[in-house]
Amino acid sequence: MLRKRIIFTLIYSDGFFTQSRNFRLQKVGDLGWLEKHYQFQRISFSIDELIILNASKNAKATTDFASVVSQLTTNVFIPVAVGGGIRTAEDAALLFKNGADKIVLNSALANNPRLVKILIE
Repeated sequence: MLRKRIIFTLIYSDGFFTQSRNFRLQKVGDLGWLEKHYQFQRISFSIDELIILNASKNAKATTDFASVVSQLTTNVFIPVAVGGGIRTAEDAALLFKNGADKIVLNSALANNPRLVKILIE
């Protein structure tokens, strides 16, 4: 029997977590604010999966984003999917190393189809 799943999604952009309203990103708070208000270590027992998307337009923001993913996923025992700005296998490996269980791809599928094959292997 299928059961309903609760999937919590976070959008990260240039050091802040944001909320999308009419496709415009509005800053909500930084990592400290997020931990103070949501405490993922406590609420992770109430959600089934966490998705963290990097909406930063800066190409080198992947390392900063990986650091944020690492801090968020410490002592969180639910599947974590991470996406946004993944252009190379090294980017994906960095995110896996920092706590991602799954990778979310979008434009990389169209821009670099071989990347998907590399990631599968």
